[in-house]
Amino acid sequence: METFPSRHESLEEYLRTLKFAYLYAKTVTLIPTHNERTNAIMLRNRRIGLSQSGIVESFARHGRREHFRWCDEGYKYVGKLDRIYSQWLCVPESIKRTSIKPSGTVSLLPGVTPGIHYPHSQYYWRTIRLDKTSPLIERIEEAGYRLEKSVYGDNTLIAYFPVKEKYFLRSKKDVSVWEQVENVAQMQYYWADNQVSATITFTKDEAKDIPFILELYETRLKSISFLPLTDHNYPQAPYQEITEEAYQNAVARLSPLNFHFMNTDEAQDLYCDGDKCERVVQVPVPEQQEVPFDETPEEVAVPEAHKVDTKA
Repeated sequence: METFPSRHESLEEYLRTLKFAYLYAKTVTLIPTHNERTNAIMLRNRRIGLSQSGIVESFARHGRREHFRWCDEGYKYVGKLDRIYSQWLCVPESIKRTSIKPSGTVSLLPGVTPGIHYPHSQYYWRTIRLDKTSPLIERIEEAGYRLEKSVYGDNTLIAYFPVKEKYFLRSKKDVSVWEQVENVAQMQYYWADNQVSATITFTKDEAKDIPFILELYETRLKSISFLPLTDHNYPQAPYQEITEEAYQNAVARLSPLNFHFMNTDEAQDLYCDGDKCERVVQVPVPEQQEVPFDETPEEVAVPEAHKVDTKA
């Protein structure tokens, strides 16, 4: 379950997000799967994974030390929630609760950098592959976005979206391999009790440092991956660096995307079965209420008849 600290104004706001993320993740562990062995492990461990994305953006917006404080306070808060709700649900506490996953598509929705990775650049094209028959094509073209045929000759069009990173300090080309690994180690310490998943990029000159990095960080990391940083220059790549001028020119030609007229041609289900029809009545949703709980949960009292005499 991913959370996005760079999209929050305060620690209190982020803790509220963590509460709902925790409730969803814990609820999933209550649902059995079709596999008995998986169920047995899940019932015993109740493992969940509250993840973060946009971590580097949070460094830029809130400050590195402040972000680690959020992680520390957030981890304690999630542990307190787990103690309370596990008692209420009569299930074991989760043996692991937090993680950092690579992210990807999910991080595109709130518009943050994936996981703990640095952005490609401050200004870039983000390309999306779409089928030529997609109803999105017409709307994207009307809004002024650039479209190209795929160079690979398939039934695909490439849409170009100009992107500007809001909270930008440095791109992945400007950060050393040592700093990237230290970021992972810090997040492993302050946040993740599961593994921090990250791919560290390195230049040709930094390759000789990797054996020393692995030796120095072997007690602070669970696992780590490395990838050479090269300019692939293949056509229609997902990320393509551009200048500020190119970005401004592209944005100036755009108009808002309009999806209001994208209706389905399929017949609508009127909730009828034979000579009977179901009438759907819209009920107002009540305002959400927070459930207060004590800082220290009370232990469940054991009846005298059920107590075991340990002296016998």
